[in-house]
Amino acid sequence: MKRDLDLVRMILLEAEEADGRLDLSRFVDASHSLDLLGFHAAMMADAGLVDAEVGHAMGGRCSSVTVNRLTWAGEDYLDAIRSDTVWQRVKAAMRDTVGDTALSVVKEAGLALSLSLIKAKLGV
Repeated sequence: MKRDLDLVRMILLEAEEADGRLDLSRFVDASHSLDLLGFHAAMMADAGLVDAEVGHAMGGRCSSVTVNRLTWAGEDYLDAIRSDTVWQRVKAAMRDTVGDTALSVVKEAGLALSLSLIKAKLGV
């Protein structure tokens, strides 16, 4: 499976808004299988963005996925890419230059763009 940064962002946004634990099975649809959501939750936990539990049934298939909470690093990453304007511009810049890149680069690009927009608004 390939990492989908739009899905990562969606999970972070939903987890932040959740009142308690977030059961990702509610996002299963034609585009997002429970296995895909479990893969992303596990990767996000490995990256230190979330505290998550991914259950597996016999045969290795994902049986449950729960995000318990965002970590400090997850909140920081989300803050860098929360704005739809920032997110769309960062994605366009990635697509037009490097394609896929590391989470840290996405975060830094989001922070740099946010700072640039704030400076422009302040006239600095």
